[in-house]
Amino acid sequence: MRNHWTVIKTSGIKKDATVSTIHGLATILDNSRGIVRRVKLVSNGDISTVYVWNILDYFDAETGEWYKVSLTDGQVKRRIAVERAGF
Repeated sequence: MRNHWTVIKTSGIKKDATVSTIHGLATILDNSRGIVRRVKLVSNGDISTVYVWNILDYFDAETGEWYKVSLTDGQVKRRIAVERAGF
């Protein structure tokens, strides 16, 4: 069951966590706190990078709950800059 009222910051997502991205379910492969995270897609095993604003939900294996993901203030500013640059 997805719990869309509880929010976690992207900086709180640790290595080996399961997340929902715009590309599908993925496993986080790093502990980075920047705007890009390394992921392994569950569907086909591809390893890729994803902007943190393309991470939609976070699965907490301890509670069995899904959480919405929100950006830090710095990540919001970087997203705007990246989008203005055309990416």
